[in-house]
Amino acid sequence: MPKEEIKRINLVFVFNEGKLPFTYLGLPIGHVKLKCGDYDSLIEMMCSRIRSWSSRNISYAGRIKLVNAIVMVACSYCYQIFIMPHAIMHRINGICGSFLWSGYYVTSRACPISWERICLQKIYGGLGVRNIMKWNEAAIAKHVWAVAYKKYNIWVRWVHAFYIKDALVLLYPSHVC
Repeated sequence: MPKEEIKRINLVFVFNEGKLPFTYLGLPIGHVKLKCGDYDSLIEMMCSRIRSWSSRNISYAGRIKLVNAIVMVACSYCYQIFIMPHAIMHRINGICGSFLWSGYYVTSRACPISWERICLQKIYGGLGVRNIMKWNEAAIAKHVWAVAYKKYNIWVRWVHAFYIKDALVLLYPSHVC
């Protein structure tokens, strides 16, 4: 855009001009896919919260509530926006499992119950903890559905204009995504 136009927009909308990448909610936002190291601030934030709780004597039921209400919600922004690497999701699950069983974010003992079983609903014998891998897949599928069917959303129109063009979304090559 011409510099005069940028200045006019900045004055009208009181925006500060920035550059990519920038940090939002602890994660870098830019034009490249995030690497595992980019999630270190998220992992550290989760661990610092758990460290503050580790000194207290919290019951298993209390730890389940904390894992669901605080820790899993803290990463909800990430798994709703990005396709998170499986290594990061396994690390988050490991931290949550360690806190759930030992009260600390790291432990040398193996969890007595598999994480898949813990993530089952209570009526099916689980503890009702969110499975972030499934939540991540569902959130990304929601974006794909929006691109395929919501033609009047401004973000969808931008995706169609710059990436999809005149192709059918459902026939778009998956290796590009």
